[in-house]
Amino acid sequence: MNWLSNFARPGLSKKKPDDARETPDNLWIKDPLSGDLIYRAELEAADWVTPSGFHMRIGPEARFKIMFDDQAWQKIPLPKVTADPLKFKDDKKYVDRLKGARAKVGREDTMEAGYGRIGGAHAVVLVQDFEFMGGSLGMAAGEAFIAAAESAVRRKAAMVMVTSSGGARMQEGILSLMQMPRTTLAIQMLREAGLPYLVVLADPTTGGVTASYAMLGDVHIAEPGALIGFAGPRVIEQTIRQKLPEGFQRSEYLLDKGMVDMVVDRRKLKATVATLLSVLMHKRAATQGDSETVDFAEAATRSAPKGQAQACEAGGHAKRESGGVAATFPVDDPVQRRFVELFGPSSGTGSRLIWALLRGALEALGSPQLQLPSVIHVAGTNGKGSTIAFMSAIAGAAGHKVHAFAKPHLFQLNESALWSRPILRMIARILEAAEEVARVEPALTQFDAQVAAALCFFANAGGPCCSKTGMGGRDDSTNVIAKPEPEGDHRRSA
Repeated sequence: MNWLSNFARPGLSKKKPDDARETPDNLWIKDPLSGDLIYRAELEAADWVTPSGFHMRIGPEARFKIMFDDQAWQKIPLPKVTADPLKFKDDKKYVDRLKGARAKVGREDTMEAGYGRIGGAHAVVLVQDFEFMGGSLGMAAGEAFIAAAESAVRRKAAMVMVTSSGGARMQEGILSLMQMPRTTLAIQMLREAGLPYLVVLADPTTGGVTASYAMLGDVHIAEPGALIGFAGPRVIEQTIRQKLPEGFQRSEYLLDKGMVDMVVDRRKLKATVATLLSVLMHKRAATQGDSETVDFAEAATRSAPKGQAQACEAGGHAKRESGGVAATFPVDDPVQRRFVELFGPSSGTGSRLIWALLRGALEALGSPQLQLPSVIHVAGTNGKGSTIAFMSAIAGAAGHKVHAFAKPHLFQLNESALWSRPILRMIARILEAAEEVARVEPALTQFDAQVAAALCFFANAGGPCCSKTGMGGRDDSTNVIAKPEPEGDHRRSA
């Protein structure tokens, strides 16, 4: 330090370094579209939309302030999950990535839920934050979605989902992919309760999120310029080796193609959602009226022969409220065990021998496959389950009771079938049908027997039926469903 640094003119006091005012690093924000610098306070007042119209990515708190009346909401607690079930490690441990992401956003995971009013209507808003590991869908996000849906049903409120995600979280493997059907069932729970489910598609919404809850809304609202799709445009171009059209997978392009219902500026989003809710919730949402607690062991014992009732009781009782969505059996449930007792543990993957045995058994049972109501039969390599869920949602929204059957690589009956209520009566009927199938053709595998039992039930249940072809391909047992005849048959197969 030299004498110049200590020199101060007479009458002036030297300012200490600690007293110096510092300019915040984030006082000015650059517009990604125009390159202009924008004062942060002005950008926040404009709901984080730049003068050029670019919609900045924002987190849950900013979303809640925009969406809820008077910027007032109640935070919904979300369940915790196992941090690193697969002990995943690439160039960095998954647990370390989680710690870094949590420190960055100050939250446990990508989802945050709040409850309040939008235009006076009760609503639960669930927001996916892209800042947390790209908004990736993992177990925590799946649990958050289900918790938000259950909260909406409990409060008789609408649910608004704001998506922003790169897809499934690879560090959780198959556990992340299983959140897709789980969230689909949660949406069905909202459907059964007569509650609206709106989706706001923010930039970006891709991968498994697009393939599940992002595209199952009653109304799909996209923000301007948002990237929405499954695979990204770069991957698609490399695959097909063609130049994609300008604006491909952007909101406006998808609106023109009919994939989204509307593109709404964020500054008009709350008014738009409020208008939709005022229409969709004009009548008070239907309640879960006839939901019941089901004793599966008791139902299985009722239909099993007396000599085998004790075997059904051995597994204990497994109870849960049905909610009218699906008959969800526990992993070690007596219904599943009854099928194994009757037909053995083999699942079977489709063969002409099994197919012929099944056809003969159905003929002996009165050919229920020919007595089905309207049928949607889905075949393909990937996406059959999502297609069935989509078609079921459409028919359900039209007021139909929908029955669905997916077969055969899911190893629990609850993973294969979605049944309409009343559940207790359904279980008894399915098991009665299983006993009859075993009497007619005991050589069937348990999954083929499940197909036969499901067809017997569907033939008398009424309402549309959705079925998908499994790993057996053209020899799969679901193909016993009659194909449409040339002239005016009401059945449909695709």
